[in-house]
Amino acid sequence: MKSNVLRFAGVLFAGWILAACSGTQSVVPASQAPVNAPTVSRGVNPDAVRVTFDDAMMARNFVPMKAHVTPMRLKNPYKGLANRPDSTPVGYPLDMTKGTGPTVKSIAAYNIYVNEKNEATWGDPEEFLKGLTGSPFAGLITQYTGGAASGYKFGGSMSVNYSLKYSNTFYNNDLFTILASAVKHFQKVGLTAQYHLFLPPGIDTCFDQYGICYSPDNLNSFVFCAYHSAVAYNGQPILFSVEPYQNATVKIGSQTFYACQNTVVPKGTNRLESGTASTLSHESFETWSDPLPNTGWFNPSYGAEIGDICAYAFMQKQVLGSKSYWIQQEYSNAAHGCASN
Repeated sequence: MKSNVLRFAGVLFAGWILAACSGTQSVVPASQAPVNAPTVSRGVNPDAVRVTFDDAMMARNFVPMKAHVTPMRLKNPYKGLANRPDSTPVGYPLDMTKGTGPTVKSIAAYNIYVNEKNEATWGDPEEFLKGLTGSPFAGLITQYTGGAASGYKFGGSMSVNYSLKYSNTFYNNDLFTILASAVKHFQKVGLTAQYHLFLPPGIDTCFDQYGICYSPDNLNSFVFCAYHSAVAYNGQPILFSVEPYQNATVKIGSQTFYACQNTVVPKGTNRLESGTASTLSHESFETWSDPLPNTGWFNPSYGAEIGDICAYAFMQKQVLGSKSYWIQQEYSNAAHGCASN
């Protein structure tokens, strides 16, 4: 059952760095722009931070590590795995195993809104992350990390201007330039900071070398809905996730399907808020348990992290803070199955 997605999850960006991977430190990148170099004048939101030429130069020094994707629902290779009977005499075939890499005991999440003024385009990801802090749902991760549920917090947000002249597709250099701008703004790197890059509706994103994308406008290349990864910079990892618009639909024949969330949801569900929250929780939990993908808690037999097996098939209402969300569960070694606490 090794599909293209599984092969991708196992081999993409093989050159990760494990040295000096703990802690958060201030980052003050030296300007690398030539004297009198112009600012990269791209942007659609006059109130947002403008990406600069220096940001692009800083991004050129990022060393990509592995990436791990949340597969698009219609091409999900993990579908049905959590219902697989235990065929081994000892243990559970879907349990995660610990590699030699680190885990995250505490972290602050920083939301980066591309070409939009605030979170509204994606629902309420800030409120979701605040409600997640200290919740029983966040407590599920403690079996993997040993940290407290209260250690996973929302750190702040910013808007970034970055528009494309010739296409609607963001590639690595575009995302890394935005990430560089965010790092310079918040001055945080290491295993206690994660940047979530939120892409607006109508924007695709693809991996440079593999021809696989988030591309609702092209079903043939549409393979993933989001991913988490890291880059190495000055001996430290910078953790990030890419969060495209989760209300995307695709049309097959005369039927329209939600590509990144379940088609059927309970009455009264806010699709935008719940779709964003479900994918954001997926990438967050996987980052905490496996920040440098495939080195922390991971199931090598299936190419799966803790969010993959439970995606789409195992959904549950979660009350976090003052709101409720219809979101996926996560895989629990303690329960040997999908769980929410």
